[in-house]
Formats: sequence, structure tokens, C-alpha cells
Amino acid sequence: MLPLSDLQAPCTLCVIDVQEKLMTPMDPLRVKAMAHNIAILCQAFSVMGCPILCSEQYPKGLGPTLAIIRDNLPGDHLYLEKHFFSLVRQPGFHELSLKLPTSRVVLCGAEAHVCVAQTAVDMVQLGWRPIVVSDAVISRHTHAYTTAMTLLLHQGVTVATTEMVLFRMLESSKSPHFKQIAALLK
Repeated sequence: MLPLSDLQAPCTLCVIDVQEKLMTPMDPLRVKAMAHNIAILCQAFSVMGCPILCSEQYPKGLGPTLAIIRDNLPGDHLYLEKHFFSLVRQPGFHELSLKLPTSRVVLCGAEAHVCVAQTAVDMVQLGWRPIVVSDAVISRHTHAYTTAMTLLLHQGVTVATTEMVLFRMLESSKSPHFKQIAALLK
């Protein structure tokens, strides 16, 4: 399992399939909280100059990424339309991964027990070091979410919260990005 002590910039944020039609059957309060945390992650990673990759699962049928997240993606973010549940198995991912500065990857999105879990496990098997942000992922059912978090831990994936990830990346209140990131978290 990747200790948070290994989480330093540069690393990549992967926003997985947070699309309008996927969110429709979910608890609106949980969707709002998850989307808020992903928006914070997007802003913070942009401030720190870390790349962001956003994927959409079959956008023709499931719609675009939620507006609150789209509005917080930097203009130079990487994008991948996918049909495989695992981001890693999607044709085109390998080419995109060559643009990433490191194998340290922070994962968020939907659904925790399908696309996020499959991506994280595949990354571990490839020698990557994914961290899943527990308050920035969602599943339709609580049991599926809980089972996914347990599975991920058993597969060697680190699970952390938004604040844990960001403060670890900052390392110190002397970081040049501290005030901007701290303001996002208030």
C-alpha cells in the first residue's frame, strides 16, 4: 500500500466518469458533496501545476461531466472517452499515460465499485501507485461503496480524503500554494 508520505507533486488527478445521467439515480446530497470535493481537487491540482485527466464513459448515452466539475477543469486537461470500465484498459490510455509525469495517481469519480475500483486495481497491477479519494467517489448504494473501499485496501490501494491528499501534497504551511489551497478547503 502506498503511504501518504509518498504523495508529493507532481502527481496526476484522474476524474472518472462523473456524468449527468450516471448521477441521476443517486442521492442528490451525496452527489453534491462528492462533486464539491472533486471541484476542490481540480482547483488545487491546477494551482499546483499537476495534470488532470478526465474520462467519460459513453458520453453519447450518459451525458457530459457535471457542470460544477467541468467548470473547474483547466483548459489543458487531458480527456479520454471510454467504453471499458477500467480507464487503464481503454485504447488510448497508454498514449495519454506517457504524458503524465509520474505513476502517482489520485483517483476520484464514479462509480466506486466499478470504474474507480477496476482502474485502481489495474494500476496497481501495472506498478502504479493510485490513491482513491474516499470523499470524492460515489456509488449508487452504500453497500457497494463500502465493499469497494474494503476491496481497494486489500488490493494495496491507498484510500484517503480530499484534505489528507492536499495537505500531504503541500507538506508545509510554508508551501507557496498553502494559502490558495487552504482557502479552497474552508
